[in-house]
Amino acid sequence: MSTTHVSPAEPTAAPADAVFLGPDLPPTLAARRRTDDALWLPVSAELTEAVAPIANRDDLIVSAVTATRSGAKANFIMPTATVEVARSAFGTVDPATLRPSRPNDRYRYPAAFGSLVHEAAHAAHSTWVPADVTGRAQPAVIDAADLLDEARIEAAHLRHRPDDELWLRAAVTTIVWPELSAEGITSRRAAAQAAALVLARRDAGVLYTREVAPIREAVQAILGAHTLSQLEEIWRRVLVLADDDVAGILAAGEAWCRTVGTDTKPEGAPGGGTGSCAPGTGRASDGSEAPGDTAAERLAAAISEAGARINANVTASTSVIAAAAQAKAEAEIEAKTARIEAAKVFSRTHEGKRGTSRRSPVTGTRPPTAAERGAAAALAKALRAASVRDRSAIRTQAELPPGRLRMRGVMARDAQRAAGAMPTAKPFTTTMRRYTDRPPLRVGIAVDVSSSMTKVTEPLASAAWILTRAVTAADSASKTATVAFGDTVTAITRPGTAPAKVTEFRAICGTEEFTRAVGALDLKLGLSRPGAARLLVVVSDGVFRTDQTKAGRTQLKALTDTGCAVLWLTLGTARATRDIGGIRFLTLTDPTSAAAEIGEAALAALTAAR
Repeated sequence: MSTTHVSPAEPTAAPADAVFLGPDLPPTLAARRRTDDALWLPVSAELTEAVAPIANRDDLIVSAVTATRSGAKANFIMPTATVEVARSAFGTVDPATLRPSRPNDRYRYPAAFGSLVHEAAHAAHSTWVPADVTGRAQPAVIDAADLLDEARIEAAHLRHRPDDELWLRAAVTTIVWPELSAEGITSRRAAAQAAALVLARRDAGVLYTREVAPIREAVQAILGAHTLSQLEEIWRRVLVLADDDVAGILAAGEAWCRTVGTDTKPEGAPGGGTGSCAPGTGRASDGSEAPGDTAAERLAAAISEAGARINANVTASTSVIAAAAQAKAEAEIEAKTARIEAAKVFSRTHEGKRGTSRRSPVTGTRPPTAAERGAAAALAKALRAASVRDRSAIRTQAELPPGRLRMRGVMARDAQRAAGAMPTAKPFTTTMRRYTDRPPLRVGIAVDVSSSMTKVTEPLASAAWILTRAVTAADSASKTATVAFGDTVTAITRPGTAPAKVTEFRAICGTEEFTRAVGALDLKLGLSRPGAARLLVVVSDGVFRTDQTKAGRTQLKALTDTGCAVLWLTLGTARATRDIGGIRFLTLTDPTSAAAEIGEAALAALTAAR
């Protein structure tokens, strides 16, 4: 098309060296250019992947090139279904980091991706080129029709993909503004061009009224209110034309030339002019200002002001969205890392054997004493007898709404009717969340094996075994898991397993990875997810590094906010009363003789958290 970024015909093929390297480049520069091309090849591949759903075409090829064949930031070559995007459109972004196939990455270079979206709109909605209509209309009419088609294809694109508005807005100053400054701004025709390229995009849903207000005032001062109103009616008719309505767009182009005053007769014909604007000086026939120096300066200033407004608004929008997208991406990465870490922690346990690593806190196992077995049994009985209530999800099926319709159920019901049987299939599924008595327990136990716990390793091991055994015995549906945290996090028991022996520890670690331990238990047991009575038991003196104390307080608060109870067993150490997050503390001197206290504290914590 006649616009600078759409090529109507396939260019003449040139040797590869001439196109990409230049025929006379020195070897050093040629090698550097080849290196650059290698960096941009993956980007071109990802842009090709990204453009397919945008243009709703699977035959488009996108190339990130040093310069497009048209010289614009982006270019659509219709016969070869090729889109070119200038590498300079990506600014200073390192091409090695570009991942345009990922939606979150596109906000780093909105103008470049917006240019791609604009060319995708051409690929989806442009169905003609000037060469196709040569002879059906005068060149000035074809140029005007081509000009009006720019806003039309974006309006059509937004009707199908409204979420692409931001990208089209980001491309405006990259694609449109060079065309505004390309041929001067001292004529009525140039003012009309600004109206078609900028003001029409407001009605297309791309730009906002406040952004284009300066240009509208300047254009109206040159063309007059009546002429601008007529042009507005023309482009609004164009915005709703079908893609294949070539006759309609040419008719609009002719009306545009007639309204602006462009001579549509061939140059040199009787009564024909130069193909520019109606003659006259001073003031135009409709009372507007003649396009003199003052009007030109006003229009130039308006174009500059509007461009600055659009850029500022787009930058603000993309910054907010980019920050949110970046935060979401980082959260997803952290969650994935946490899942991998939890999987590693529970990939093997040390139940029943001595730790093989020098850093392992496990020294072996021993049979539980009679006092420990009795304490576990008493605690299990207390947990079974407790009247704990929590919301649980129950899935039910029904013959009638409300609920989610399952097509399998519908087909089964129709088949039963067809066979002459009484329909029994229930096609609707509903998830009901209600409070239930004695829901299953999810108990995570984290024991501290740092060097500050050396004097209490025996009662520490005993308390962990009693709790684990009691929860498992209380209810077959209940699950518990135990980890020891020091320099690393070591899984002692997995969910669903009841330890037969007491695992003994050594407290030799120099630090405490408390938050990693809690995160692993949360991911494995779902401590932050409703649907069960949840309890986190920490056995520690609370003497942590400053960063672990701060992060642990935040982590525990997040758990309690979801309804998970937290019980902290301090085992009577001097510094055990240190505040880690305002959770329930219990000081014990001998866990085997304090089963009732543990049970009472656990039940109180569960009751308070419901």
